[in-house]
Amino acid sequence: AAGRIPQREVLSTAEAVQRTARMVLAELGRIEYKETVVLREIGFVLTYRDGAIADLWLGNVELGADIDAPTLYWVGAAKAGEATDVLLGEMQLAERTAASMAGRTAGAKASKKVTRPISGIVAAIGAQSDVDRVLPVLQEILETHRYVGVRDEAAEWLGKQQDRRALAPLVAAASDDVSREVQEEAVESIGELGVGGIEGAFTELVKIAEVHKDARVREEAVECIAEFNSDEAARALERIAMRDKSSSVQDEAVDGLAEMRHDLGAPILTGLIASHPSANIRGEVAEALAELPGDESIVALKKAAMQDQSSSVRNEALEALAEMPGGIGISAVIDVAMNAPAASTKREAIELLGESKDPRARAALSAISGG
Repeated sequence: AAGRIPQREVLSTAEAVQRTARMVLAELGRIEYKETVVLREIGFVLTYRDGAIADLWLGNVELGADIDAPTLYWVGAAKAGEATDVLLGEMQLAERTAASMAGRTAGAKASKKVTRPISGIVAAIGAQSDVDRVLPVLQEILETHRYVGVRDEAAEWLGKQQDRRALAPLVAAASDDVSREVQEEAVESIGELGVGGIEGAFTELVKIAEVHKDARVREEAVECIAEFNSDEAARALERIAMRDKSSSVQDEAVDGLAEMRHDLGAPILTGLIASHPSANIRGEVAEALAELPGDESIVALKKAAMQDQSSSVRNEALEALAEMPGGIGISAVIDVAMNAPAASTKREAIELLGESKDPRARAALSAISGG
């Protein structure tokens, strides 16, 4: 990532570049390097105001040029939009370089080594401030570029534009791109738009989470939904946890309910541990409730430890109670150890009490043992 170098005094262009170069060389002198061959250039990005340098950044954007010795590209001052044009020209050169490196096999599955310079230029385009110029360029790259890694980069930077016009191409890519990698990146960017307040993004995210044909993409959408601290997000995760055909997507929805720390999280999870048809998911819910310590969670976990038909769920519920901070679940573990209908559950509870440092656990063990 580029690091901003503050200017404390007004410098001429030459002085500013020289000073920055000296700083870079000094830093390089303090680093020990193993000999390796790299394709990389250092870029200086400058903003001019009133004929002087106002801001100066040092970047590591990879450009499409194979260099044998240090080279300096000086493009001069650039107004909004002009830098994008320069980068598009550089991208054409990078495309030719990539094609020559990959030969006739340069297609959608070309290696990252081949496509990385192009992706770096896409990132540089996305970082430009002229959204009206940048957005259609990124959209065209996302919709038409042959390399997966480059489309993936375009999808990422479309999300960073925080512009409603980016939503439609991202939704299309999430559904139609031939690469799952690009689909997942498009979903993540839709989530980023939604978190940023772009209208319609959350609705599209929920649609993807509920109907997309690929479970991995649905899982990505569910993870993004958990970033929204809202009633609508919590209810969407509840539906997905109950209805999705994939256990991994259901697991992600359960984890999301615990992680989002919304007021509805604990009530929904306590309902799921009592009613979900899958023992595996009920076990996941027990683990999630351990992250939401409180009376509601303790009551639900104790009931599951006592009554669930699955021994694995009963054990997960006991472990969740034992792991709660401050020992707030120990009393429930003691109650299970003394009163659970299943002998195996009592033994599990007793073992957990033996691992606890809580003095109540020692007293309970003494009482159970008859000592």
